[in-house]
Amino acid sequence: MKNLYKNTQIFRCIHESHRNFKNKISVYHILKEKACYPDGCIYFRWRCKQLNKKKTCHRGYAHVGRKCFGCRDFYEEKIHNYPELQISQDDYRRFSQELDSFEDWLQEHRFKAIEFSGKIENIKPHFIKKVYPQTHYLSFKGFILVFKEIFLDRLHFEDPVYGLLSADHLKRLGVGSGAYLEGVANLKVDHGRLILSRFRQTEVLQKGVPMNWIIHLVNWPERPPLNSPSNRKAACNVLMVRWWRWSIIKTIIPIRTVVSSV
Repeated sequence: MKNLYKNTQIFRCIHESHRNFKNKISVYHILKEKACYPDGCIYFRWRCKQLNKKKTCHRGYAHVGRKCFGCRDFYEEKIHNYPELQISQDDYRRFSQELDSFEDWLQEHRFKAIEFSGKIENIKPHFIKKVYPQTHYLSFKGFILVFKEIFLDRLHFEDPVYGLLSADHLKRLGVGSGAYLEGVANLKVDHGRLILSRFRQTEVLQKGVPMNWIIHLVNWPERPPLNSPSNRKAACNVLMVRWWRWSIIKTIIPIRTVVSSV
């Protein structure tokens, strides 16, 4: 079975935000998140008469933004985009039937315990970037297990499935890349991705290759109370430890991997 939500061979969209994906967009984004097929979507692009002519803005801006509202050269361009099918209508009808069956299976197992077995392809740290009006920081939530393929309820999934595991739980299991696990976990869907969480009854059939850098993340500090004068010294010490941990991570994992959740 395939995760049909992440199929990028069905739809194509020329929206400018999709250029980095070569305009190939997942089924989940088109049908579930935006629900823009077949009616399309409408958005307004901010434009400037002077910048369009490659002239200098009289306010000194190089890009059109919110501060341009009310300017005599500012105007909005209404854009109506329509997702395009990359397959024939007959193939799309067959795909829709397969998608209905896939969603029926998800409806039956979503948010419920499910048996799984699979080989860990990779292990990545799970960070969430928290942004506040005066500060922002990374909160360490544990690790992400990447299964390139996996058995869920005895069904063979040939697409990636991700598992969320705490640092303590991973340390107890003592597994690394290439480990083979069997057990029970809860299944959920996040932006079309299949996510396993709340692992239990886990049996390690193969340990895999140890990942030594993991031990540096087990005791990742949370955000210190910087606004408390009595705790500023302790906060500075924790920040120094965090900076040391972060310097290690940057040498191993790309930034885009660290700041994303899955």
